[in-house]
Amino acid sequence: MTTKRKRTRATSRVGVNFVRSIVEGENCTFTEVPLENDLGLDAHVEFTHEESATGCCIGMQIKSGPSYLSADGSRFVFHTDRDHFEYWQSHLLPVAAIFYDPVTKASAWLDITQFLATNPRVISEGPYSIAAPISQAFTAERFSGFCDHFLPYREQYRQDTNFALALEKFADTADEQECYDGLLSLFSFHRHRLATWYYVISCFRNFRGHVLLDTLTKALCHVPGHPDISWGPANTIDRPVRNAAEMLMRARFGREEVLALLEAIDENGLTRGEAGQCAHAIIDIVAGRDQLLEDIAFDEATPDDARFYALLLLIYYAQAEEEPCERCIRLVEDYLARFPYHDVVGEVLWTIREFGGLSFY
Repeated sequence: MTTKRKRTRATSRVGVNFVRSIVEGENCTFTEVPLENDLGLDAHVEFTHEESATGCCIGMQIKSGPSYLSADGSRFVFHTDRDHFEYWQSHLLPVAAIFYDPVTKASAWLDITQFLATNPRVISEGPYSIAAPISQAFTAERFSGFCDHFLPYREQYRQDTNFALALEKFADTADEQECYDGLLSLFSFHRHRLATWYYVISCFRNFRGHVLLDTLTKALCHVPGHPDISWGPANTIDRPVRNAAEMLMRARFGREEVLALLEAIDENGLTRGEAGQCAHAIIDIVAGRDQLLEDIAFDEATPDDARFYALLLLIYYAQAEEEPCERCIRLVEDYLARFPYHDVVGEVLWTIREFGGLSFY
């Protein structure tokens, strides 16, 4: 079964960009769903409140173009099919439809989840169409009302049935979109359950090479935390749950998990707010951390980038122990003796000798 439909990509982008500008302008998180994975959603949005993440996420179906506007201009209408209705009705997140006409600049939104819940017969009998009144505009000025409408879903989606479905979908690692939806639901609505972290921590090593490795790393780093996470009452994890999850992470994480974390570091490296800082925060609490990093850094079978970041973290910990950093110099010299083709490592050695160490963050 598929719900893919042909559409004009340029017109679609106008709508996506319109919604993105409003969402991000209100300091909320907008994550676009890649077109090849678009089975009925175009984006995910996480709401914030007073600059803190709320943990409440919704899915968005975005429709752009004058063809969706009714003849009298009073509403937007989208004609679809049963597959879409079934997909939205069973989704792990609340789903909203957003309409935008770039000609008239009119916009509107509809709570699809609410519509299907109050009209269950349309799923089997149709008609397969949704309509949003023009009076329910999706604008920056009215975004707070849009947010307030969806925030109450948090309690509904924290129920056991949703939790079980989230685990099931997260386990489907072969289906990137299903796996991502499961992870998003687990973190958004079930991060106060120890069972969530037990499951995620236990299977983390299986995500080496997976497209969601960096996303999973960013979620996991909320257990140990790091200074650049903007903690607030709406996005914390219950302290007993965090403590228990951290103990589990210390007990379970070893070489394979550290390798996965190092491989999650992208081209931005060990910089603030990026995947590298998240990976570092987790590695920081791993038992036998320094020895694991040294083994990985000097292992020829380790991929180059992971080996390099293992070396940088070794330097980070070594230079905190002594001044000047003689051990740092020895580490880099030994590394260059083993892997002499790394020009960047040569620059690292020069920097340590010249300035007595490296700056991190």
